[in-house]
Amino acid sequence: MLERKIPDFKPAFASDNYLVLKSALAAGLGVMVLEKQGATDSLRGEALVEIDLGFELLPAEYYLVCAKSMRTVPRVRVVADLLIERMDLR
Repeated sequence: MLERKIPDFKPAFASDNYLVLKSALAAGLGVMVLEKQGATDSLRGEALVEIDLGFELLPAEYYLVCAKSMRTVPRVRVVADLLIERMDLR
């Protein structure tokens, strides 16, 4: 995404694992596109700083997928309800 938006962008680190990327960010390896909510919260004691790159991310759609047989399992229902509430999916 950043390569398409920023001319001559050269990533310092690449991974397809979100947790690895956030750990690299906490170690000071550069920038990362994060969700706005919580993006400036501390990560392992280091405060993150938002950088204005001059463009906005496109809105995204979210889908919560679960097997019908699992929808009524209490622990699954609690997590699903929390996700629905936090993402305002109703």
